[in-house]
Amino acid sequence: MAKLGDGLKVKYEPIWPQAPLDMKFHYYEELEDGTKVLRMHEENFKLVSSVEELKEFAKHCEGKVIGFDTETTGLSYNIDKIVGFSISLDAYSGVYVPIRHKEQLFVEKEEQKVDKEGNLMFTKAGKPLTKVVKETIIKDSPANLDPKQSLDVLYNDILLKAKRVLAHNAEFDLNML
Repeated sequence: MAKLGDGLKVKYEPIWPQAPLDMKFHYYEELEDGTKVLRMHEENFKLVSSVEELKEFAKHCEGKVIGFDTETTGLSYNIDKIVGFSISLDAYSGVYVPIRHKEQLFVEKEEQKVDKEGNLMFTKAGKPLTKVVKETIIKDSPANLDPKQSLDVLYNDILLKAKRVLAHNAEFDLNML
């Protein structure tokens, strides 16, 4: 089975203006009596929560036209990393796979004040002086899937088996992979 880095050549070609871009989420439905009713397409976007769920979704992509996009830490594929990717089978549904997202927690805690020599400081009444210290903690998101396994499924089971892959910034996304 082909893997990332095997020297595979991937051909990409722009599809505009061959395929019109339909961003309309509203449509008119004609009823039996001839009246038209404005409807809204139902949106069905899902966060993938396991590699097994991603593999199951990959089965639905085989032989189909899919939309693909990466979310990254920046715009330099030599330095930055993919933090997640999305796959869509139509304009109104899709999945997002987080692999390297970070969570930022803001913690406030009270600490005792100290002088230049490191001695505790007290008020005239003998109570310890305190100050509020704000701390930022950055940690991996618990929603992240294993990056290697997820990217292997993306490449081998989705991108290589799709009938056609549509990507807004195909050259950038392929370089990121």
